Amino acid sequence: MQDITADYLRKHLGEVLDRAYYTGAEVRINRKGKAMGVFVPIALYEKRKNVYRNAFLKFMEEQRATGRGDNLSDEEAMDIATQTVNEVRAINSKQND
Repeated sequence: MQDITADYLRKHLGEVLDRAYYTGAEVRINRKGKAMGVFVPIALYEKRKNVYRNAFLKFMEEQRATGRGDNLSDEEAMDIATQTVNEVRAINSKQND
């Protein structure tokens, strides 16, 4: 992933958009040394969005099938949510390799 400053982005927006779209580059935008955002190709964004959506739908279906969601404590719900997030991150990591 390439890093650029917010100032560079202001001056070269078209170039950065083209780089992301045409070459598939991911570009992190920093301001005062802090990461503020990322440009990613639209195809990658859509793919990741679908992965998250599918993981959520799978999770909800599992909860319906087992009835586990009926009486979850806050701690149990947080554990399940954390596990789901970690699974999605693992999928994204494999897709980016």
